[in-house]
Amino acid sequence: YAFTVPGGCLYDFVQASPLTMLAVVFAATVHDLQHPGVSNAYLCKTLHPLAVKHSDKSVNESHHLSCAFDLMAQDNFNFVQGSIDVEDFLTFRSLVIEMVLATDMKSHFSILDKFKRFQKAREADPESLDIQSEMNNVFAIAIKVADLIHCSRPLKVHHQWVDCITTEFFNQGDLERAKNMQLSPGMDRNQPSGPLQQVGFTEIFALPLYKAWREYATTCGSQGGKKESQFYDGVNENYSYWLHASKTPATEKAAV
Repeated sequence: YAFTVPGGCLYDFVQASPLTMLAVVFAATVHDLQHPGVSNAYLCKTLHPLAVKHSDKSVNESHHLSCAFDLMAQDNFNFVQGSIDVEDFLTFRSLVIEMVLATDMKSHFSILDKFKRFQKAREADPESLDIQSEMNNVFAIAIKVADLIHCSRPLKVHHQWVDCITTEFFNQGDLERAKNMQLSPGMDRNQPSGPLQQVGFTEIFALPLYKAWREYATTCGSQGGKKESQFYDGVNENYSYWLHASKTPATEKAAV
């Protein structure tokens, strides 16, 4: 939502289109609806009914979307019934689907690479890109940034999120061990990766993502990317903490 208010990168897109604003907020709201607490890979390897239903394709994300639109098909939850026509609803649905599917980390690099190519094309010839192409690229990155927003939060909040995610990972590792499966990286509670895992994740995923978002915001945000720069700085600060923690003996580490 922060990206849709004045100064945010999505403000220009949503201020003239309430339907687009609704799609952005709705996608953010449902993007983890009924998450089972295990990864797509686990669901596929165990032939979970959700993986079978969604043919191993973005299983969790497809499930979130399916749940959301199943609810909207019920009269008690169809909050747009009678307010928009079928064509507008299909547009709304398409925007939501694209955004929620973008949160599948398996697609992370392809989405980020596509966004960077879009950036270069936009800089070379701003008139060469249509509004729909820009929306598709920008909205996908925006929800990915929002999905990983804990990486930019104050350290105490960020650390709480990391602890929760680590617990979820270890719980999946326990399930894998019980099924005599090979444990997924970072999910073995008997061999915790600790700060090094956060260093790697931030270097490979978070920092490049937030850097690309900041660069776009610098030229397209109504406040020169001030808000997005703050998020990027937050990621850097937390990265510095994890980097220091990874080099510090456990007996010397201070509590957050």
